[in-house]
Amino acid sequence: MRVDRNRETYAKRGPLAILRDPTSNEWKKFWFVLRRPYLHLYSSSGEIEEVAVINISTVRVEQSPEIEQMLDVSSVVTVITSIDTDQVPRWLQ
Repeated sequence: MRVDRNRETYAKRGPLAILRDPTSNEWKKFWFVLRRPYLHLYSSSGEIEEVAVINISTVRVEQSPEIEQMLDVSSVVTVITSIDTDQVPRWLQ
């Protein structure tokens, strides 16, 4: 049986850019699907290659006009979680 991910229930989906290096303004693009309480990240909108899954029930999300102004972009949120820096996921590096 094949699960058609495009027909599964989701709250939101769309493009997502993650800031990799604020000093060089380097962003990495992903496709996201929010299926609460998880945020699924894919390499493309085909939703075939899942890169990461983040349990968003354990994170804090903040939106700051100051950060948007500093980065000179709109619709920026900061996701705060507790993680050892030695265990940073490969997809974030």
